[in-house]
Amino acid sequence: MKKMAFVGPINNQFENGRTYLIDYFEATSKTAPIDYLTNTLGVKELETVVITHPHQDYFLGIQRLIETIPIRQVWLNNYPYTAPSYDLVAEMLEVRREIRVLFPRSGTIFTEGKER
Repeated sequence: MKKMAFVGPINNQFENGRTYLIDYFEATSKTAPIDYLTNTLGVKELETVVITHPHQDYFLGIQRLIETIPIRQVWLNNYPYTAPSYDLVAEMLEVRREIRVLFPRSGTIFTEGKER
């Protein structure tokens, strides 16, 4: 791995430059996590944003991500989301067709390599 930082959510940036963000949320601090990622770590785009479980703060955080930085794909679980913040994220993802939305199942294996 090239860089790894804990900024509230888990951020992994691999040697191929791709960055994965797991359970992103907007923490209350002087520096918002997205600012830390973009300004301090120099992240220009996110390969994958993973939401592992339905917390409203995760959906509020991903709204800001969608508005701020290019995202290649979002992984959600098949939990029946009912929060209004999820509805807004779903609408944003409908409009932003370039963001691929996946619902991986338990046991699914993804291999990170140089090719996409």
